[in-house]
Amino acid sequence: ITVVAVGNAARIAECLNVFNLPYIFEDFNSAVEVFSSDFVQVELNEKLASKHDMRAIGWLIGGFRHMTNSKRPVTTLADIEGLKIRTPKNRLMRDTYEAFGAQVKAIAWGETFDNLKDKVVDGQENPYSVIYDSRFWEANQTFLTNNGPFLWTGPILMSESKLKSLSADHQAAILKAGMEASQFEWRWIEKENNNFMDRLKKNGMQISELSDREEWLKRAKQLWSNNYSLIGYGDEKMGKDIVTKILNSVSQ
Repeated sequence: ITVVAVGNAARIAECLNVFNLPYIFEDFNSAVEVFSSDFVQVELNEKLASKHDMRAIGWLIGGFRHMTNSKRPVTTLADIEGLKIRTPKNRLMRDTYEAFGAQVKAIAWGETFDNLKDKVVDGQENPYSVIYDSRFWEANQTFLTNNGPFLWTGPILMSESKLKSLSADHQAAILKAGMEASQFEWRWIEKENNNFMDRLKKNGMQISELSDREEWLKRAKQLWSNNYSLIGYGDEKMGKDIVTKILNSVSQ
């Protein structure tokens, strides 16, 4: 059993790229609804099992990924123009920040702090908890923008063949434990996110809100249709169907 950030897991299990679509989650509560839904728990898991011999016995949420930088407050799309921003080696994340107007450099996580400190890049994007634990204020990161196009999520993955080799009682116990662990973590991170934000402020980081948020959403969502084929393993219709089912999992 392991936990893998969905951006990394999606490099193998391409259907998981649906969770990397920018602004696919409106807020934290909608994400909880999605990961509790029959579609994710049953249908998507069957796809993971049949194609990749793995099952998500739970889902962890780490908070929305917000942008930091060393240059200036960013409250509009015009403010991000020309900033050099680090993203993971994930196509959707790279394309999204390029669509916002940034100069994107994909950098391995282990090199990120030094690249920020040495001013190879101006900024990066991550949840509050990661920004705090990484002490990014010591790497020239003064400005934080609550733009949050992506939600950090990580499936708790288990080998499907290993799970099926166990007794029915053991399988049920593992699936129950996975869901209970997820629900506990959801409550914990929702409470802790505000604490992390306060700690960042105490370490001198300036936090800004977007004044033109709808423009960020509009520009980001234009990328969705370009990625239906990726999400659907080359089948655009399948990919669009997965996106539609995710959106329909949230109460209107």
